[in-house]
Amino acid sequence: MIDFIAKRKVFYIISIVIIAAGILAVIFNGFQWDIQFEGGTIIKIEMPDANFDSNAIESRLRSELQKSIVAQKA
Repeated sequence: MIDFIAKRKVFYIISIVIIAAGILAVIFNGFQWDIQFEGGTIIKIEMPDANFDSNAIESRLRSELQKSIVAQKA
């Protein structure tokens, strides 16, 4: 059995190191927000044809919707 009370200083140090690592990771990497937090819409379209031209799709949708568009092949 582990004597947590006797070794509490060790566990305090381990806890502080883990918390500090998490804080430093957020500071240096920043938050990487998902689409739910950034705002926007995801539309998934299945295309049977293997020919996928993301530039053509982006330009067509951008001209129709007047918004920023990113097309990706999944």
